[in-house]
Parts: sequence; C-alpha cells; structure tokens
Amino acid sequence: MSTVGKIQEDIEILSEVLTHIPFEWESKQSITEMKQAGSPHWKQMEWIGFYAEFLIRGALAKRPENSQICPDGDIYGNVSFDLKRAINWDIKTHPNTAHGAILNDCEAMDLSLKDHGHHGILMICADCQYDTTGEFKAWHDTLKGGTSLYEQERIQRNAPSRRRKVSARLTEARFIVLDPQTIRGLNKKQKGWRNADGKPRRGKYAISNQQIEELTCTKIDFPIASPSTHQKSKAN
Repeated sequence: MSTVGKIQEDIEILSEVLTHIPFEWESKQSITEMKQAGSPHWKQMEWIGFYAEFLIRGALAKRPENSQICPDGDIYGNVSFDLKRAINWDIKTHPNTAHGAILNDCEAMDLSLKDHGHHGILMICADCQYDTTGEFKAWHDTLKGGTSLYEQERIQRNAPSRRRKVSARLTEARFIVLDPQTIRGLNKKQKGWRNADGKPRRGKYAISNQQIEELTCTKIDFPIASPSTHQKSKAN
C-alpha cells in the first residue's frame, strides 16, 4: 500500500475513535476526571488541549481493534508526539474564535517529516466559554494547592492574566497532513517566550485559519452519530 493509503487508514481509524468521546466539556468535571485518573496534566491552565489527548488515549485503550494506533509517537529531544501509526500525529484543540493555532516544536516536526515524509495534525475545533468572574481560576488554584511560581511572577510583573476556559463544545475535527512543501508555508512563533516554569520556549510552527481550511484533507462534524457522517473535504 502507498504511503498516502496508509495515512488514509490512520485517518479512518482515528475518525472512528472520535465517535467515542464526548463533545461537550465542562472545566471542573474534566480537570477532576484527569486528576482522579492520575493524568499529570490536570494542573495545566490550558486544560482543553490535555483533555483531548486524555479522552482520545482513553478511547484507544478501550478499543483493542484500534491498537495499531500507538498512543505515543516518536520522541525528538524533549518533544514526544501524541500518536503514531503510519506517521506521527499531534492532537491540537483549537478555539473557533482564535485567529490561528500554535503547533509544535519546529525542529521536532522537521525531523518527523524527514523520517516519515509527512506529519499529521488532528485538530479539534471548539466553541469555548471563558471565566469572566475569576471563580474558575480561584477553584483551580485551590485544587492545585495555591498559585504557581510562574503566576506569582506574572503578578509581580503586573502582566495581564490569560483568560481561562470554563467549557468547550466541539464543533468539528480536521485532519491536516503536512509535507516538506506545505510546512514551509507556515510561520514560526513563540521563540523566546517563557514556559510555565520560566524557561524560554523553543520556536514552534503556527498555522493560520486560512491555512487550516486549505490544508484540511478530512473534516468531521460533531456530534458524530456514526462513521457514515464523516465528511471528506478533499482527497489526500
């Protein structure tokens, strides 16, 4: 089978997996679920991205017929991709009001492309509601045992606090397959920014909403009733 055919099999398997995850997420319930399951990411402010990974890995574990999808992709330096079968796949959760999305480490994605010829993005798009009163932030800080050092430093710098998401309603999933040509059209972002631990970030690829639309090879609308509802926007 050709590489394109193998990648299409990846997409078909993952499309079926998506039929087994909820499409409405509430922050406190989702974070508590991750905490009780022992996920290391329940403390993260951007919980929706980690919750998507948590749900998809859980759905894979419960469905042995999809065991060909590895819940851990290749590791390059300190970057571990989320899934792998024919190629590496990143899971990204994208608020519909955002102008674009930050992807992953530039060097790691370049190496993934070098090794496999293509690199996959499973982009979960969602309508999000935000914490307008600070109640969710206070709840999450209490659950974590207090504000983080990064947050304390932000307060000292008098820097604005990022808005916390309190819910997400999934609208669609988009499969994007990058190759050496299409990745050259992406911008690079975040080099020199700081992570939550204060360390500088490495440069990451960024994709605009227009590029998301243009590079989507398969789109699935939520809620997903059955595999027959899958919508393919164009062939790979």
